Amino acid sequence: MSTKTQHKADNAKRLLENELFNSAFNTIHDNLHKKWEQTKSDDFEARERIYNQLHALKEVRRYFEVCITDAIIETKRKEELSHVKSFDRSTGS
Repeated sequence: MSTKTQHKADNAKRLLENELFNSAFNTIHDNLHKKWEQTKSDDFEARERIYNQLHALKEVRRYFEVCITDAIIETKRKEELSHVKSFDRSTGS
């Protein structure tokens, strides 16, 4: 696995497990949701802006989750490739 991929995954995991990060994320999410609930039903502009902010916030978390997933996939691919190479050597292929 590339060192860069693993480094990103390790940092992402630390962030997602960090109490302060999660507290900030949840507070921001809850505040935006409350703002959305307090908007008037015909205030489309405010509702759209808050929706976009909520979506962007979720994308931040998703980015870190993808970093971790990429490292897992890369590790599995290398393991599979290693098994194939070992099999080829053992069978003389």
